[in-house]
Amino acid sequence: MKQSVETHELSGLLTRNEVTLLDIRPSAAFNGWQLNGETRGGHIPGAVSFPSAWFDDFGEEKAGEYFDNKDIARDKTIVVTGDGVNDMEAAAGHLAALGFDSIQIHDGGMQGWLEDPERPVQALPRFRNLVHPAWIKSLLDGKQTFSEQPGEPGGSREIGKFVLAHVSFDNWGDYDAGHIPGAIWIDTLILEDENTWNRRTPAELEEELCAHGITKNTCVVLYGRTANPNMSQEQPGKEAG
Repeated sequence: MKQSVETHELSGLLTRNEVTLLDIRPSAAFNGWQLNGETRGGHIPGAVSFPSAWFDDFGEEKAGEYFDNKDIARDKTIVVTGDGVNDMEAAAGHLAALGFDSIQIHDGGMQGWLEDPERPVQALPRFRNLVHPAWIKSLLDGKQTFSEQPGEPGGSREIGKFVLAHVSFDNWGDYDAGHIPGAIWIDTLILEDENTWNRRTPAELEEELCAHGITKNTCVVLYGRTANPNMSQEQPGKEAG
């Protein structure tokens, strides 16, 4: 069992910049979505997001590069917060393997932090525009009926018709290799002039988008494939994802 830090101690540690707080929940929860019935969405101010799944997805070398790019020194104390002690313990084990020698577990995790409504949380200002897989599944199942609009008191817009679009550049094969059921393919060439690469005129855009079933009243969800283009490829832009 790693050393733990109580919630009431954490605020002071962060204020004094004595620790780095690592939030291992899914990115959507960090951004502001209430995925597990939280009373409030978002993250503890000052926290760094690193979902626990990334340890496996990235591998040790890339995970280490991530922390280096964030200027998180190996000799600084890391406090791990999340939704469950088992996940936090597992993340602590990964951090130890990466060379971090001072790791603590946030006792009570995010639920413990949220128990006191006076403790602050932060969310991305427009996090609802960055939807997550479960939200998309709900949309496809017909269970997502509206999208709240931040900053508009009581405001919401009916979704009704929606278009889910797999986006890539001049690469039908990217879509054909596998896409979310029900998604259409949008080639970014329809949005850009092929000679100047500038955005097409409003009239041209309207014509192309209407041809794809998109009007100003359509809810559009865009996604692409994660890829690793490199300059050794003949057309790396097509692999950009």
